[in-house]
Amino acid sequence: MKNFSLSTALSSNHNWDPIYSMEITQKLGVKSCQIYIGNGFDQGKIDQINNYNLNIIFHSNHTLDNSSLDMLEISIIKKIKSNRKYVVYHHNPKISPVECYNVISELNRLGITPLLENFYDLSSGLKAKDIINNYLETIDFCNSLDFFPLIDFPRLFKDNIAKEIDPFKETERILNNFKNYRMYAHLIDVNNNSQNRESWCPIGSGVIPYNNIYKAIVNNNIEVPLWILEFEDESHILQSIEYINNL
Repeated sequence: MKNFSLSTALSSNHNWDPIYSMEITQKLGVKSCQIYIGNGFDQGKIDQINNYNLNIIFHSNHTLDNSSLDMLEISIIKKIKSNRKYVVYHHNPKISPVECYNVISELNRLGITPLLENFYDLSSGLKAKDIINNYLETIDFCNSLDFFPLIDFPRLFKDNIAKEIDPFKETERILNNFKNYRMYAHLIDVNNNSQNRESWCPIGSGVIPYNNIYKAIVNNNIEVPLWILEFEDESHILQSIEYINNL
């Protein structure tokens, strides 16, 4: 059996209240929940979160750069009970691997283990291939630090990215670079690569080639400690868990 996490995405129609997501997580017997650290995290909300017996993964409001060193956000994270302070940050391709190294070092000093998520903001003026190259260079340069890559697989297949790259070949290239490594994963599935909300569907019933992706993960001996489902619709979850467990 694989380890799963649900996320604050389930609260998208409930004012992004993490408690709503945690209720569903607990109801479905899932042990972890990824919480987005946004507005409204006063002591009352923190106390509510701490009443749940769930392992918490955090998702920052910041990309991985100097903005990550947001002491208010970090103080909220430290007040919430969790096995470790794993915090998801989006990759910022405009900063160098050396700058990332310095930020990760400081986050480690503050007790934070970053999970660096692939992210493709083409409005930056960069090409998708260049963003991927920077991401891989950053992972390699910083591999002596306490941090791990996190791959959002659907993001590679989104239509505006797929116009620039062969999404599965780039997925394979990324996974080849993580051979014998630990990597976290963000997952949804979609009926088409517009990936608008109406296209979302249970994993294994859409167009993302998870069977082949999983084969590449196994072939590269990659450990995936947590499969994080970012669905907004509870009805997609149990079928997705069953499919991933049967891969």
